[in-house]
Amino acid sequence: MILIIDKSSSMEGKKIELARMAAIGVIENLRPVDSVGVLIFDNSFQWAVPIRKAEDKAVIKRMVAGITPDGGTQIAPALSESYRRIMPQKAIYKHIVLLTDGISEEGDSMSVSKEAALQKITISTVGLGQDVNRAFLERVALNAKGKAYFLTDPPDWNSCC
Repeated sequence: MILIIDKSSSMEGKKIELARMAAIGVIENLRPVDSVGVLIFDNSFQWAVPIRKAEDKAVIKRMVAGITPDGGTQIAPALSESYRRIMPQKAIYKHIVLLTDGISEEGDSMSVSKEAALQKITISTVGLGQDVNRAFLERVALNAKGKAYFLTDPPDWNSCC
């Protein structure tokens, strides 16, 4: 599993808190034999946690808890990087979770999501906050045979991912 977390300026405040807490919730539910990676992005992307076994959840959760918002938003390059890195992984299930408000500069996210589906990689999207680009996030998830979730408040987390 790869978690892609939007850390752009539009994620300040409640949205980044929702992203951190949702990601930590997903990490807590992984088994030690599962693999996880955390990719953070704004105008560019970087691996906060390169793909590895989910054995040391405390370290992974600490990395996620330290994410702070800044910069613009480009989803497509982060989605492409995640797809490129998850492809060669040996796993029965390959899943990417995109946590964002979906407010992004144009990119080719639709092609990546369609290609992922052809390679049996699912992508789910988690729209965070009130002002999300619902249509975009639903299309990405639909193309990649994933699900689209929308979280505005912490009680919604039980229905996520």
